[in-house]
Amino acid sequence: MTKQLVAVAACVVFSAGSAIAQEVPAALPQPAARPVQQRATIVPLDVQVVIGKYQGDKRISSVPYLLAVNANSTQAQLNIGSEVAVPVAAFGPAGTDDKGKPTAMRSYNYRHVGTSISASAQSIDADRFELDLSIDETGVGTNAADGNDLPTFKTFKTRNKLLLRSGQSRMFTAATDRVSGETMRIEVTLTVVK
Repeated sequence: MTKQLVAVAACVVFSAGSAIAQEVPAALPQPAARPVQQRATIVPLDVQVVIGKYQGDKRISSVPYLLAVNANSTQAQLNIGSEVAVPVAAFGPAGTDDKGKPTAMRSYNYRHVGTSISASAQSIDADRFELDLSIDETGVGTNAADGNDLPTFKTFKTRNKLLLRSGQSRMFTAATDRVSGETMRIEVTLTVVK
């Protein structure tokens, strides 16, 4: 009887194993291969930025900047300016001036003034480009109205995207300072380098 039970148990285990093996689903279909994305062609560009300052209709200054930008590649950056000494504090008398008046010893910090421009471009089609442009400008002056020699700092920041063709110029932005009435006008020209 024991031999019969062992034989029956072996048959049950064998038949259950083959039934499980038959129930395993066939391999799942593989997803379709993704098409290989081709890297966009790098296109060399010249991007000219002209920052004009106006008092009413009268142009006070016009400063051009030229950046070599590779479309469909990395960002180009330009930084130009100076470090300006800014008086921070005055301490007790350090001596006397040429008229015998006591003079104070001064402490200074330095602040960057100038222009920073960053630009990148992407091809839209054969002859149009989306230009991503960022401009920061800081200028220095004195507040003569207060009768002191403390510097004043003017800041101008703008970020925008333009759609341009080769050889096309476009007004990037224009804004007027509330205090001085000075207007900044920025014009951009994009040219494909052949």
